[in-house]
Amino acid sequence: MASRLLPLLLTVLAALPACGPVAATSRVVDARAEVEAALAAGADTWAPYEYTKAQIYLRKAKELEGRSDYQQSMVFAGEAEEMATRALEVAKKNKAKAERLKGRAQGTEGQPTTAPQPVKKKVIEVQGAPLQLSPGGTR
Repeated sequence: MASRLLPLLLTVLAALPACGPVAATSRVVDARAEVEAALAAGADTWAPYEYTKAQIYLRKAKELEGRSDYQQSMVFAGEAEEMATRALEVAKKNKAKAERLKGRAQGTEGQPTTAPQPVKKKVIEVQGAPLQLSPGGTR
């Protein structure tokens, strides 16, 4: 029985070192795709900090993969992917906020809005004497 397991065990042990490069390369490819998606969403403009950090992590992951340090390469690729995802979210949020503010400044028809009008005070009579109330309705 032990003689039958020995070749199987040796085959499995021989295949283990091949897992590192495959897993690291897969992780780097996933991270690169995420960084490219962030760039396509305008993260270089709308989330420059997060996008730059993702690029730096990806560059380091590729460098470590080239030096056959697959474990650390996977760590940095994971960080790159996480930062690229965050850059994508921040870019979308910041872009939407800028568009809202631009729309608010131009009005709904594309025409500049008029300056806000001053609030008129409300005057009510209580037992014949007028009282002035603040805009919120309190004294």
